[in-house]
Amino acid sequence: MYNTYLGRIPDPAGLASRVGLALAIGDSGLRAGLTSSAEYLARAHLRYMNR
Repeated sequence: MYNTYLGRIPDPAGLASRVGLALAIGDSGLRAGLTSSAEYLARAHLRYMNR
């Protein structure tokens, strides 16, 4: 999911925290967390403002 939403592989700390989160709340919760992050929003803004 990191590659799809953030365009990169996860750093070790991010991977460790997101694996625990995914196990606790599932894929949809993890997806919601990634797509509401500041990193995702900045990436989306750049992607869609350049059209």
